[in-house]
Amino acid sequence: LSPVCLGSLRRAASINAEYMGYTLDDLKTKFPAAEVIATLQCAGNRQEDFVQRDRPLYVAPHWRNGAIGNAKWKGVRVRDVLADAGIDVDGMALRKREYPGMKIVNFIGADSDETGVNYAGVLPIEKVIDPFGDAILAWEMNEETLPRDHGYPIRLVAPGHAGCRNVKWVEEIHVSKNVSELDSGSKLDRHFAPDVSF
Repeated sequence: LSPVCLGSLRRAASINAEYMGYTLDDLKTKFPAAEVIATLQCAGNRQEDFVQRDRPLYVAPHWRNGAIGNAKWKGVRVRDVLADAGIDVDGMALRKREYPGMKIVNFIGADSDETGVNYAGVLPIEKVIDPFGDAILAWEMNEETLPRDHGYPIRLVAPGHAGCRNVKWVEEIHVSKNVSELDSGSKLDRHFAPDVSF
């Protein structure tokens, strides 16, 4: 991943797909900047509380209660990027325009697991097209350039959603009818009450 490139945005309406590319400079100069103060918490926070002698938890790491933080983020609203890509986000938000093939926004990160599968997270389209929404592609954290370990050059910040949805090192955004097979967050941190066993 180039430090100045957000790989591509793919929008899928019915069977058509179109790719658009944006550099970090494009995002900073082409769109109005937005700031959001948000607390992000890992969906696996307090996983250790689920571990019992007769019921081990086979997920690493076993977080206690420290996977949480608060910051001031600056970036571009995801809705503005989608609008630039040709999606009528205002019409969708007002329910005057419908794209049957656009239900989910998939954010693909540059990082991958040991098998080479990229990390990804998803949000419902309603979250990112809200005119008063706060889902942004952030390039700044606490009024400084986004640190590499927090997702430099670009990360998704989606307040109100688990940390696993706030994808770091975003290089692609796919708008589609279905959740990406890469959706890491939905698979990693599922926990059930003690009376549920598989």
